[in-house]
Amino acid sequence: MKNTNKLLAGIAATILLASSVTWVNAMNGQWQWNGQGQQKGKMQQQESMQKSSHNPSDMIADIAMSDLSETEKNNLIYSYAEETLAHDMYMYFYELYGTQTFLNIANSEAEHQAAVKALLDRYGLETPNDYGELNDEFAELKAKGELSLKDALEVGVSIEILDIEDIAQTIIETDNDDIKAVFVNIWWASYNHLRGFVSALNNNGLTTDLDYNQYLTDEEINDKNIIVKQKMSEKVIDAWVILPEGYSPEDIVEKCEKENASKGENGQSKWNGQGQGQSQSMGDKGGNSYANANNNKYINDNVISTKNRYKDSVETKYSPLVSQLAEDKVQSLIKKIDVLIEDVNTSAKYDEETIEKFTAILLALRETSVSVLNR
Repeated sequence: MKNTNKLLAGIAATILLASSVTWVNAMNGQWQWNGQGQQKGKMQQQESMQKSSHNPSDMIADIAMSDLSETEKNNLIYSYAEETLAHDMYMYFYELYGTQTFLNIANSEAEHQAAVKALLDRYGLETPNDYGELNDEFAELKAKGELSLKDALEVGVSIEILDIEDIAQTIIETDNDDIKAVFVNIWWASYNHLRGFVSALNNNGLTTDLDYNQYLTDEEINDKNIIVKQKMSEKVIDAWVILPEGYSPEDIVEKCEKENASKGENGQSKWNGQGQGQSQSMGDKGGNSYANANNNKYINDNVISTKNRYKDSVETKYSPLVSQLAEDKVQSLIKKIDVLIEDVNTSAKYDEETIEKFTAILLALRETSVSVLNR
């Protein structure tokens, strides 16, 4: 379903024509995890990979090869096993809990696998067919994540922290520019994954004692700004690593500033991953997002609580559809959701309880759409 108007029409019809009992029953019943997530997740993953036009081999095609030390060889083999572990773990948790965060990051891990495999193939190294020395760790983390959604998300945080440390070591221990180029890109993504799991914990009202602030501060998790990539490059520069052309802190700042300027011109929302944001040209009154509980008359504690309960169900159902849309269409979708929120809240057809439920569902859909926009 690639047409925005058709997508909105279907959503609007469901919300505005259904009775509150029918809609809420659907949310609480039909949208709950139904045991069919394994096949659905694999199909969505395959579709995502088929759509990707990025070939990891192309990124390193113009970079000269150099002889590998035994350390470099071992690091490549270990890294492939580590990326495979992360991918399989997240797919398993997606099948178990139906939380979209796991599927999104698993798809990204599949791209990381492909990128490391491109290096393995380039240097004639055998691709591992299991987790190698990480087999026992996989079993332990899997058992922990089976206890609850909170435990599974914490496993995600732990894996990404280990990944960040191992990737940094791989970058430091190589003088090959093709390895540096691949692993610097994977490194950046791992920080985004860490941010994603912490945000998922927050969005589900879950707390954690895991110490992730040594990698990302709360400010960096809540605000996708350029300082994160810049700091990562500075870390390896401080370790006396010479980065390939285009990867210096100055290059990164320049590139990110250009990207942010382009997003600003397109009216893209700046989203902080916790259901609160400040929208630019998204149709919000006074420039405030409907997701900002402190600044909008349609939001109260009941709406936020209900939105958080529905969020995973809405994301699972609609994120794959929204992901098919072009960026401008997603922006249009968000504007139309804003209009629907106002229509629901000014309608004389519904009582206050029903209005709150419909608003919560629309906010969950809006949050899902903004998350897609900012990937």
